[in-house]
Amino acid sequence: MFVRRRWDMRRVLVGTTLIITAFGAGSRAVKMAPLCAPSCQAGGDKKWPVKYFGSKLELVITDKSARCKKGKETSLEIPAASISEVGYDNSSHNRGWAYLKSVGGAMANGGSGGAAVIFAPILAPAAILAPFKSSKHFVRILREDKGSTSEVLLEVRKQDYHAVLNELQRLSGKPWVDLPKARKKLVSEIEQAKGRSAPLEIDRNIVLNEAEMKPGRYQAVFLERPGNHGEVYFFSGTKVNPKRISAQAVVNVEPSNSETTNSEVTYVVEQGVETINAIQFHGKKLVLVSGARPSRVAK
Repeated sequence: MFVRRRWDMRRVLVGTTLIITAFGAGSRAVKMAPLCAPSCQAGGDKKWPVKYFGSKLELVITDKSARCKKGKETSLEIPAASISEVGYDNSSHNRGWAYLKSVGGAMANGGSGGAAVIFAPILAPAAILAPFKSSKHFVRILREDKGSTSEVLLEVRKQDYHAVLNELQRLSGKPWVDLPKARKKLVSEIEQAKGRSAPLEIDRNIVLNEAEMKPGRYQAVFLERPGNHGEVYFFSGTKVNPKRISAQAVVNVEPSNSETTNSEVTYVVEQGVETINAIQFHGKKLVLVSGARPSRVAK
């Protein structure tokens, strides 16, 4: 029996990867309010009202950290050095940074600074493409602390979020990422690559990241990235629908000794769960990076 690991917005599942997509980020990525909202005062610490897990707090950004305060008490402090990514989102339902991590190949240049963004799908089926959207605005902060990774999701007012993103970019030195735009680009990439998809036969029940894959026919789409990295997207049946991903994984491309060009799958058991180890894909050997550690374990 598989037990789904509970999603906790404060902690991001890590293990790999992706990676991704040319993310559009930075000040031109989203239509924003004026650079400095009324709550952003010249000089000194910058302060904005935010919501964190429904609680109304004050976000204070200094030259050393970002702090969420309730009155005079600090509820949460994020040192500048611990911030690994900053992103804009339009819904709290999208599992944004569960898919963004610095393992894999650089997919694109994003943000005003032009820094490469790595996309890593640790995936629940189609989650990155989930059509959740609202009129609210969210800032996602991925932080690293003593070897563990967690995510802070802040709801920010419409007139403030541009200024907050820019201040976090200044604090961290990391260009902020426009996640809704990144999702749209991924859909477009898969759409363009579906003509090069390859059929796969899965002959047993497996778990790939957070997706359960049952025996049957699948279509695999491989998006190749620089540095012998890439992503594989799996679609159940005989057609590729970019909005209906069954599973997804980050891969390394290795030389293949196989003479066959047919798509073949090899398996491995991790933590008592069987998953995909490698795929023979159009003469290439794709070794899964993110799939070797399933997010569900048998008990």
